[in-house]
Amino acid sequence: MTHTIDSVAALVQRIHIMLAEQSHGQRLVVAIAGAPGAGKSTLAEQVCSLLNRSAEQAAADAGNSPPGLDSAEVSADSSLAGDSDARQHGAETAVGGAATAGDTVEHAAEMAIVVPMDGFHLDNAILNARGQMAVKGSPPTFDINGFVALLHRLSVPDGADVYIPVFDRDADLSRNAAHCVTARHSVIIVEGNYLLLPRKGWKRLAPLFHLSVMLDVPLQTLEERLVQRWLYHGLEPEAARQRALSNDIPNARIVQEESTGAHLYFKSVRQ
Repeated sequence: MTHTIDSVAALVQRIHIMLAEQSHGQRLVVAIAGAPGAGKSTLAEQVCSLLNRSAEQAAADAGNSPPGLDSAEVSADSSLAGDSDARQHGAETAVGGAATAGDTVEHAAEMAIVVPMDGFHLDNAILNARGQMAVKGSPPTFDINGFVALLHRLSVPDGADVYIPVFDRDADLSRNAAHCVTARHSVIIVEGNYLLLPRKGWKRLAPLFHLSVMLDVPLQTLEERLVQRWLYHGLEPEAARQRALSNDIPNARIVQEESTGAHLYFKSVRQ
């Protein structure tokens, strides 16, 4: 049965409950899916930040030792649960984790990290050779096999560091081994457009998720955000609108019309 939530704190609380029910040493894999411009990266970053903040507090309370899976309490921060998830110009950026402070307690307690699907964009050289550059961002322009292989590896932790790629939107390319998933990361937050797509290749993802969340954003709102995104990246107004309508919006329709099986629907606060 699918439920609807509209609070970041409520989602974090759900994750904490699920963590307490996990077997010792097992990772919790959470999927945050949605159309381009829906706010996936923003929500993933907020959830990651709150989880790491609560883990940091639990570690401090326990005398600087990392908490167990069931020891962290939800730390609700109104600045994260409210409208602050609206990014400048509506741009989503890849994020590989929310804790960046350098002291020992914070790094030892960090429990969550974001793994973005966008890291598996095919390179522009390949897309140009295949004549797919105009539809970059559509399902065939990702390395789905590599993405599935990575998530399988992350789902069964063996204590080894796992390096993951992230997408550099300014450079328009993926950067290999840009972030690191370590043994201390008990929550993997996967974010991307097509995580719940029942198409060939993509349908292998859903069984890997303990919890899946679909962002619910009206198509008109998506269009406005996507045009704004391309304006932010330097396109003229007409070119920005054409870019959004010719590729981004068709991809958004794929996500909205074909995605299936979400456990939760999240009402975006970026209205």
